Amino acid sequence: MPGSPSTQASDLPASQPRASTVAVVGLGRMGGRIARRLLETGHRVIVWNRSWDRASRLLELGAVPAVTPADAASRAEVLITMVSDPPALRAVTEGPTGIAAGAGASTTVVEMSAVGPMAIRRLASVLPPAAALLDAPVLGSLREAESGSLTIFVGGPRRCFDLTSPVLSALGTANHVGPLGAGAAAVRLGAAAAAWLAEAERLGLGDRDCTAVLEAILRRTGAHPAVPRSPERPLPAASGGEPDCDGLIVDLDGVVWRGGDPIDGAAEAIAALREKGTRVLFLTNDPGRSRSSFAARLTEIGIPAAPADVMTSAAAIGSLLRSLTDLTGGAAYVVGPPALHDEVRAAGLRLLAEEDARHADVVVVGGHEGFDHGELCAATAALRGGARLFATSRDAVLPGPDGLRPATGAILAAIEAAGGALATVVGKPDPAMFQVAREALAGCRHVGVVGDHLVADIAGAKRAGLRAILVLTGVAARADLERAVVEPDSVFESLAAFAETMSTG
Repeated sequence: MPGSPSTQASDLPASQPRASTVAVVGLGRMGGRIARRLLETGHRVIVWNRSWDRASRLLELGAVPAVTPADAASRAEVLITMVSDPPALRAVTEGPTGIAAGAGASTTVVEMSAVGPMAIRRLASVLPPAAALLDAPVLGSLREAESGSLTIFVGGPRRCFDLTSPVLSALGTANHVGPLGAGAAAVRLGAAAAAWLAEAERLGLGDRDCTAVLEAILRRTGAHPAVPRSPERPLPAASGGEPDCDGLIVDLDGVVWRGGDPIDGAAEAIAALREKGTRVLFLTNDPGRSRSSFAARLTEIGIPAAPADVMTSAAAIGSLLRSLTDLTGGAAYVVGPPALHDEVRAAGLRLLAEEDARHADVVVVGGHEGFDHGELCAATAALRGGARLFATSRDAVLPGPDGLRPATGAILAAIEAAGGALATVVGKPDPAMFQVAREALAGCRHVGVVGDHLVADIAGAKRAGLRAILVLTGVAARADLERAVVEPDSVFESLAAFAETMSTG
């Protein structure tokens, strides 16, 4: 560590008889917690970081500083690297002060940074032949690192894995998955599997067996065959005789407007519903504008509305962030429009500029037209450094006046792939979004959701225990109902057609 005094092995704190001497190089959010966990479980810990500020608390707890990564490697039985990316790994492993210069026959290097198989091969080529190497990326984030509940995928010689297991078991569950490089490959597979499971859940397949994952993959690739519907499951259609809704959660894009342009009859439909006594809350996954802005636009097209009549995904994610006490006073890097920045700031988080994103505790993603490579790089650095990822939706596209246009989900897919993390999504179809909306309609006994998307609106409404009403003026077409896993309770050509049924039912 720059400017730190040289410390001999005799200076290390006494510990349990079977404890190992472990060096941790890279004390970011994950590395610092890993070092602390090792201290708490009785290991002797040597630490090195580019700056002192991240190490000071660890030194107070009994960790011992190293002058350079080479110094750390020369004095440790096991050396763990936890850095942000392949260039950072090269910086601490190569050169006269790097780990390779200090490692020897008694050193096992455990690379835990999830930098990919190519970086592992390069590291193996620069280490002395006598030194052992394991690649051991993890699944889990800050809480799992603190509690010792990480899932660790380890590639390398079995004998080396067995010898290192006492150290790794302090951090979580270690799984030997094959030869060197297999660990890095298994994190990619794990992330893909997790994404497929999440996709299956979003499609309403959460109560089905593993074939649901295959169905999710086939749907994503467009290879899902049309499945004939059995006679006992007829397509739902508009009908009277259903209980009237005294509260309605109404989607905006594809129901009230397309890309901001009013859909014929929508204003008259809302007026008719309100005249009947139905309370209406407008719900949108679009984080691009504030609630007051949406309310102003609704008023412009003949639908009088106040900010309290609108719930956006940006507002919902702000509500969630406020509820997470471990983020109090934390820092956030936001990829999204000004309205999303405002909601995150209002939640009490400090917003970071692009160049400081690596210090973020959370990354928050919402669709916006200015998304660029710089934002992708900044978000990647933050996530690789241990930040948690949140997003306003997984909608890949939204309806516009000239057809479908890319939305938050398209941006999120790039950030998840590059950052190696999966997002907590707050927008539709997440039940939390509908719960926030339901609370805004407190006092209503029969609440329905009117939407145009079979997953975001219909499946989301069903999961939240609400009546699901599909209109065909947006994303979904009647032909899509043939393959719908979660069926709407009723289907109408438009919001106007639904309102007419409500008025005459």
